[in-house]
Amino acid sequence: MPEFAPQYPRIALACAMLGDDAGDGHAERLGHAPSGSLIERRLRAGAEGLSAFELEEIETFLAGLSREDLETLCIGEETERLAIDAPAFVQAFLQRAFEGAGHA
Repeated sequence: MPEFAPQYPRIALACAMLGDDAGDGHAERLGHAPSGSLIERRLRAGAEGLSAFELEEIETFLAGLSREDLETLCIGEETERLAIDAPAFVQAFLQRAFEGAGHA
């Protein structure tokens, strides 16, 4: 289980959704990295430079979304994501998390 997951369960879920969309499951099956470590990398990449207060704000925003809206925000079409009207700092976090894992 990723280190951040217990404290930020919705952020962890968002990172898992991003990972699924980016093919982390495929990387795991190929033995490149375990799923938990890929999610942890996404969490750390998204959190880079953020304070605990900022992470709490992101967690609070994501926790206020339905599971369907969270999925749309993470992996939906751009027009659908924009319709959710997430704050810029949430969008920036998700972008960093999406780009940040790489495949070891």
